[in-house]
Amino acid sequence: MKKRVFGIETEFGCMTDTERIRGTSEGVAARVRDYVFDVLELGLRDIHYRDWGEPPGNGGFLFNGGRLYIDMGHLE
Repeated sequence: MKKRVFGIETEFGCMTDTERIRGTSEGVAARVRDYVFDVLELGLRDIHYRDWGEPPGNGGFLFNGGRLYIDMGHLE
């Protein structure tokens, strides 16, 4: 068997109460991503395209080995 990294993928959704939070669900998700990488500095952003619909800066790897990105490829 080839050496592989195994893990569990957990997806989270973002729903907003427009009366309390300004912006769309997509905008709030982007603000959370930016906070994790730019303010908390918990990882490093991708600097290249990973796949179609996953442009540079859309996400990155966390220092704990996790990956955080906004899934823009399909609607749930």
